[in-house]
Amino acid sequence: MSKEELIEKYFKETLSETERAQFNTYLNEDESFKKEFEFISNLQETIVQKEREETKALLQSFEQSVKQRNWKKWLVAASIVLLLGLGYSLFFLKPSPDQLFASNFEPYANVIQPVVRGLNESDLKTKAFVAYENKEYELAETYFSQIYTKDKEPYSLFYLANTELAMGNISEGKRLLNNYLELPIDSLTEKANWYLALAHLKGGEIEDAQRRLRKIIQEDGYQSKQAKLILKKLN
Repeated sequence: MSKEELIEKYFKETLSETERAQFNTYLNEDESFKKEFEFISNLQETIVQKEREETKALLQSFEQSVKQRNWKKWLVAASIVLLLGLGYSLFFLKPSPDQLFASNFEPYANVIQPVVRGLNESDLKTKAFVAYENKEYELAETYFSQIYTKDKEPYSLFYLANTELAMGNISEGKRLLNNYLELPIDSLTEKANWYLALAHLKGGEIEDAQRRLRKIIQEDGYQSKQAKLILKKLN
């Protein structure tokens, strides 16, 4: 299956488990695929949010032009559809929770251990973040798990949760984030709230996601502006 077909099936919500795994692999490892997906996703969301009624009216006008044999205007309308490559109906789809997750999830940046290549890379903490930054998530999972088991470092639990979400292990990511939020508040706590909201979205737990997003907005926490946008799209 081509990459274009995978993106089309994603927006139609008809991906099989195997296809979804391939889609996630491309999204994490293929920069051109990620950019194409984000372009289409952002274009769809922008149209849904700002220009839905205007676009409907425009297309209706084009339809009328076709009836009147105004072929030039018809070709303009057709070119818009062909540019998207996903068909006319894409304009009018409400973003799904999966789409909202995909367009908003990005593993949190390494703010704990600056990585200097070739220096002390045998240190477990450095090895964990090198793997994390290189998107070698299975390896990062192993290292962060070892750090937390050995030293109970809170940061390792937070980054382990991000690693699980990046690998598509949503239930485990949620469990780890909930455990992290039971620890004393630190600089990563408000970030954990954001990632837990996204995890609820991905898991289809819309009410839980909405509650978490409202908490972020109320506290003016990390990504509060984006939380408002997502909440608006869910309503």
